[in-house]
Formats: sequence, C-alpha cells, structure tokens
Amino acid sequence: MFNQRAQSTIEYLLIFAVTVLVLAVFLNPKKSVMKSEINETLKSGMNRMSGAANTIFPK
Repeated sequence: MFNQRAQSTIEYLLIFAVTVLVLAVFLNPKKSVMKSEINETLKSGMNRMSGAANTIFPK
C-alpha cells in the first residue's frame, strides 16, 4: 500500500513539474513562443486591414 501511494505522489509531482516547465517556456517574457505568435497574428491582421482600406480609399 505504501508503494502505491509513493508512486502516485511521484507521478503527481512529475506532472506538476512538466506543467510548470511548459508554462515557463510558453510564457517566458523575453523569448516567448506564444508572444511572438500573437504578434505575428496581429501584424497579419493589421496588414490585411491596411490593404483593404487602401483599396477602398486610394491615396
């Protein structure tokens, strides 16, 4: 019975550690994968809106 509890505790600790590691990688403020992807998405949307506005209202 003790071995089962110890094993499940270790498994929960490993899951927690992996979760924290994944969050640290994706939410790293300096080199965030998520941040760069969001910025690329915003740039793409702004470029499309600018193109549409230039088509409707030529200079």
